[in-house]
Amino acid sequence: PLCIAVSKDEGKSWSKSVTIENDREGWYCYTSITFQEHRMLLSYNACIFPTWCMNKLKVASLGKSWFKKHFYTP
Repeated sequence: PLCIAVSKDEGKSWSKSVTIENDREGWYCYTSITFQEHRMLLSYNACIFPTWCMNKLKVASLGKSWFKKHFYTP
């Protein structure tokens, strides 16, 4: 699975991770994060069965509200 976790103390501790993609027959690599105004763009390469080659470049756009929902709600 491809997951995200957040640290609020410079990496001393981490939140519970949240799954972005969960294809059990695939794997994900070469992630890149770009911040643009109130969004985070997460790009990554997806290797999916049956080809097992790095044939899919994906981009997830996660907004400020997504982070609040998953990491900053009491």
